[in-house]
Amino acid sequence: MNKILESKLNSVEYSLKLSVSLLLALDRSRLKLNTTLSYGSRCRN
Repeated sequence: MNKILESKLNSVEYSLKLSVSLLLALDRSRLKLNTTLSYGSRCRN
C-alpha cells in the first residue's frame, strides 16, 4: 500500500515539476517574442 502511494506521490511531483518548467519555458519565449516585437516596431518608426 505504501509503495503504491509513494509512487503516486512521486508521479504527481514529477508532473508538477514538468508543468512548472514548461510554463517557465513558455514565459521565457513569450518575453523574447515581446522584446523582438517591440524592438522591430521601434526600428520601423
